[in-house]
This record gives sequence, structure tokens and C-alpha cells, in this order.
Amino acid sequence: MQIYNDVLFDSVAFSSITGLTVLSINPYLPAKRDVTIAEIARTDTSKVNSTFYTSKQISIRVGLSGRTRRDVEQVLDNLLSIIQGEEKWLIVPQSSGTRKYLTTYKDYDVVVDGGSYIELSLQFECSDRFGYDVDATPLLTVTSYTSATKSDQIGIAGSAQWQAPRFSLTINAVTGGTAKTISYGNTAVGQQVDITRDWVAGDTLVVDAYDHSVKVNGNDVDFSGAIPEWSPGVGNVYYQDDFTTRTVSYSLTYRKRWV
Repeated sequence: MQIYNDVLFDSVAFSSITGLTVLSINPYLPAKRDVTIAEIARTDTSKVNSTFYTSKQISIRVGLSGRTRRDVEQVLDNLLSIIQGEEKWLIVPQSSGTRKYLTTYKDYDVVVDGGSYIELSLQFECSDRFGYDVDATPLLTVTSYTSATKSDQIGIAGSAQWQAPRFSLTINAVTGGTAKTISYGNTAVGQQVDITRDWVAGDTLVVDAYDHSVKVNGNDVDFSGAIPEWSPGVGNVYYQDDFTTRTVSYSLTYRKRWV
């Protein structure tokens, strides 16, 4: 049976527990999907109104061993002590690398109980139905840009319908920044976020589509519009401001989102 050595929950490795072996993992099983269908009047057809993922569980089968029954029960105590956190990242090997899932431990089933050896199937409930790459992928880097508008083509991967990038911008220099607006968006779907405030050199703007936050210098700020997301494939991202002059640098990164 295959053995996995790189499973972590809330940054704690399962391999750090003496006497524990990870035997199998099933994160590849997709989440349950709810499909709402309405009949079209006076026809023999119907129309899908909405689809969304409703639940996902990940099972991890582990073997616990020791010299005595008390030893193996101590291994179980050590395991349970590290998986009590709510909505923590579970990192597992999957596909060609590793992915992370926002999970909470729910229950376990005893598969084998043999004195000084126990096999358990741990059940983790996913708050977010998708898996994410552990490492971020760069999409775009713009350095020392001095014009008021810019549009760039980007290539998006991942199997989820929508991907959630992180936009990070630094104002290197600016004139006429009082009560002015920075806009950033996805032209294909008309999603745009606008942030109006007094801007000065050194300000850093971060728009994170994953946690739906807009921050300047680390603090939440008011904004209007919709935080943009992109579907897999070729897309377009644009930047705009109404300053008198500016020098800005910005980047766009994302952790690929997987069904």
C-alpha cells in the first residue's frame, strides 16, 4: 500500500507523529454539485438556472502502531491533538504536486483494531469546496508604468469555473492624487473595482478575490463595483487611474483553483 509523507494540517505534518503512517487519501473525489433546473413552459425541454457545489469531504486513512496497546492509544491522542482546529488548511499530495483544502476534522471510522495496531479513516469537512495550489502562480508583472490606462492579456489555468487572483499595486510617485480613483478589472465580464481616496507615493493597494478584500497599506478600505475573477483560458486585465501623473508598479498572482 502506498505511503504518503507530506500531509499537513494547520502547518503540522502528520509525519511528525511517531507511530503514524498515512496509508491513503482521496482528495481527488469531486464535491457534490447541486443543479437547479426549471421546465420551459409549453415545451419538452428545461433550462438549468444555477449550479453550485454543496459539500466535499476528504478521507485520510492512517495506521497507528506501537509496542503495546497503551502506546498506540498515545499515538491516537497525539493525532487528535493536532487536528482540532476549525477551518484550517489541509495540505495533501495530489496530481502533479500538492494542494490545500480549507477543512475541519469531523469524525473517524475504525477500519482495523488489532491490539497494538489501529487503522482509522479520518473524515475532514471542506468549508471551501475547491482545492488550491500551495504555491502562487504569477500572471502579470508591470514595473514603473507612467500612463493612466493599461490593458494586458493573461492565461488562466485550473479546473474551477472561476479563478481568484490577487492584485497588488504600489504607487512609486504621483501628482494630483487627492480624491482620485484607481480602477482594476476584467473586461470580458465587466467586473471592475474602483477605489477613491487621497493617494500618495508609497501607498500599496491589494485586491484579493479569494477573501474578497480590498486593502490600502494593510487596512480595509471602501470600494465600489465587483472584485474581478477570471475563467480558465485567455483573459484580459486592465488598470486605470485619473491622476495628473503617476509611476506605478503592480502584479497579479493566483493559486490555481481545482474542482
